[in-house]
Amino acid sequence: MKKMSEENGSVLILKRVYFSDITYTYRVENQKQKMEYLFDFEKQIEEISENIYRVSLTCRIEDSDKEIELNIKEVGEFECLEKDEKIRHTILNENAIAILFPYLRSQICLVTTQPEQLPISLPAFNIISLFEWVF
Repeated sequence: MKKMSEENGSVLILKRVYFSDITYTYRVENQKQKMEYLFDFEKQIEEISENIYRVSLTCRIEDSDKEIELNIKEVGEFECLEKDEKIRHTILNENAIAILFPYLRSQICLVTTQPEQLPISLPAFNIISLFEWVF
């Protein structure tokens, strides 16, 4: 019997996704109409067993006055069946990150949507191009 991934041609399978760290600090004394934020993203990929990889996407957000700080780390566990090392590297660095990013955007908005606060809502953008530009 073939694995489902072999039947449909998928070599990357998301097995599990979770948030391992969320820290949110809000020290705003007077509500502001508009906030300006600084964003920092990091990614990390590690092989945890044969064909199983832990992919982490971390986002740090703070406002220009350092009254708001959010640190959030998302972890996805993927099975990657690609045999070619170069292709596997690309799949994990691009496809896995792109799969995780919408979950991260949603969690950021969920955590920051509180009474008397303006939620942080990241626009949809190509997270891969951000890492290509930064690194």
